[in-house]
Amino acid sequence: MDFAGASSFRGSSVALLALRRPDDEAARPVPGAATTTSSWAQTTLDTLEQVWSVEVSYMGQAPLPDGGTSNDPDNPDSRLDVFLQNVGPQGIYGFWFMEGTAVWMEDQVYDSINDSYQCLATSPIRHPRTSLDSSGHLDRQQFWDAAVGSPSALHAIYEVVGDSQWPTFFATFGSWNTLPAGSYSELSGYPSPVWRATKTLTSPSTGWRTVGITGLADSTVLLRPGPKLSTRKQLTVAVNGASLAAGTATLLQRRYREGT
Repeated sequence: MDFAGASSFRGSSVALLALRRPDDEAARPVPGAATTTSSWAQTTLDTLEQVWSVEVSYMGQAPLPDGGTSNDPDNPDSRLDVFLQNVGPQGIYGFWFMEGTAVWMEDQVYDSINDSYQCLATSPIRHPRTSLDSSGHLDRQQFWDAAVGSPSALHAIYEVVGDSQWPTFFATFGSWNTLPAGSYSELSGYPSPVWRATKTLTSPSTGWRTVGITGLADSTVLLRPGPKLSTRKQLTVAVNGASLAAGTATLLQRRYREGT
């Protein structure tokens, strides 16, 4: 990539290189913008150092080795290299594969920003029956394919969760997406969950209800006791689903009127 110039800013743990394309010069609207750019680059470096202090020094999440050596003029030391460039005119908002997997850490370092809330309208909270690998969830499958070849995103998750624990893990994830008390710590700022069906029980049986669920998705039903239903009645739930060997799981959650 051809750049007309670059400015370097070096901190104790991070080396920042601010890059400028040849056409960036003409795009500057007012004289003195170069000073503003340098100031912003320094602000970025200071921010990176603060993030480093939380993620690396405090949480122990060490980055991959930088690979720098004193013999390499472009990478002369072990400090993490970060490249800063204005990509706004190109219509790029971050790099979405990394953006979509970084929101948890972002919330750990800057708990009050909550930038990820803007993405929740297309999340499993609002679209539980949409597969996580579908284009409805920020093209995750395409990103995984580009990053690691062509396996399912499940392969990477299995490395951490494990095959045997996956059904319970994903069922709990689906349950949390209905926002029960004790789930997400910031659920008060999340959009309302979408239920496949809600029903007030007034008769001995609801009858069978059918719903199609694709892989990496779930479906939720909310049942409430009717006002005339005897408190001595007991609820029986029967599920006729796909084979357990396929990773199918059912989770029954009881909630009390006060919300717990």
